[in-house]
Amino acid sequence: KHRCDEVSVRKNKRKRKGDKKAEVGVKRKRGDRALLEPYRPDIIEDDLEDIDAATHAFGWEKCGKQYKERRQLGRHEKRCVGDEIKRYYPRGVYHPNPTPLEVLADNGVPVETDFVYPFRATYDFECYFTKNDIPTTSTSKTSYTARHVPLSVSVCSNVSGFENPVCLISDGDPQNLVDRMGDYLEEISTSAFQILRETCFKEAFEYLETLREDDVKDRLNLKGTLFKYLFQLPVLGFNSGKYDLNVIKPYLAQRFFILKDDDYDSEVKDGSGFRKTRKRFVIKKNNEFMAISTPLLKFLDVTNFIAPGFSYAKYLAAYKVGEQKGFFPYEYITSIEKLEETSLPPREAYYSSLYNSELSH
Repeated sequence: KHRCDEVSVRKNKRKRKGDKKAEVGVKRKRGDRALLEPYRPDIIEDDLEDIDAATHAFGWEKCGKQYKERRQLGRHEKRCVGDEIKRYYPRGVYHPNPTPLEVLADNGVPVETDFVYPFRATYDFECYFTKNDIPTTSTSKTSYTARHVPLSVSVCSNVSGFENPVCLISDGDPQNLVDRMGDYLEEISTSAFQILRETCFKEAFEYLETLREDDVKDRLNLKGTLFKYLFQLPVLGFNSGKYDLNVIKPYLAQRFFILKDDDYDSEVKDGSGFRKTRKRFVIKKNNEFMAISTPLLKFLDVTNFIAPGFSYAKYLAAYKVGEQKGFFPYEYITSIEKLEETSLPPREAYYSSLYNSELSH
């Protein structure tokens, strides 16, 4: 950019070794600014009568607008309002959706918008391999060697009263195992809600009860927003979106998404028997479950929130956890009856045909 003080034209050549280009400067009346390009061979050196041929940008310092021709700049100078200029965005400006706590705070409910939900639960499934009922297709290029059947699930949380890990073992019915896990997790979620209601959000609930009777609709909406936020307990797994949830997805759908005749009478269901409510949804990416949301639980995968390629061993080491991932004889456990054995499996039982490896000495 060049400051222009008077009307005249000049040429200023500063040749460098091996460089035949010259810089062109322009002086115009005081207050104007011209944004100039380097000298171009197609412009006559000895007579620069047309300044528009030497530059393609004229800027006005009051508002910062630029024009390709000088006459356009001159026309703009007469009606420029400087800093008072307003810009209009036809499609609007992006604003992220407010969080539930921000919605409550905007409506006068005494909550902290930066509050972080303190409770969570975690789980891990183990399966046994069976060669019964293996899928077979005549055209598929995929061959199945075994079918994964849920054997047990361990559940733990940081909610008071549920801090000790609980192991649920299958009785031969995978649906019953997943149902028991769901019941236990919902019990944890309800307990976490009661703790938060009586401590961190006690003042918020008291405020909602003091709203006038003519504000019943607003009170119910705000109360519903607060209930929905506090009732959903995050349930975390490691690589669960690719393995655990895929193993139990038919049983998980039966437990959380398909209506029973004697359950959830207040909810509407479609012709397939599925619950129609915004409180339940599934987010998938290819064959991976990113999130599963129910009124009381939200299933998430930790690997979606850490760096790619982060193994479970590295994850534990990063948080200075002393425990290590254990060894499990996956191919040795072919039925529930294997759990009746009273001694440890032999070393050969830990051989993995998938990785073609065994336990090191």
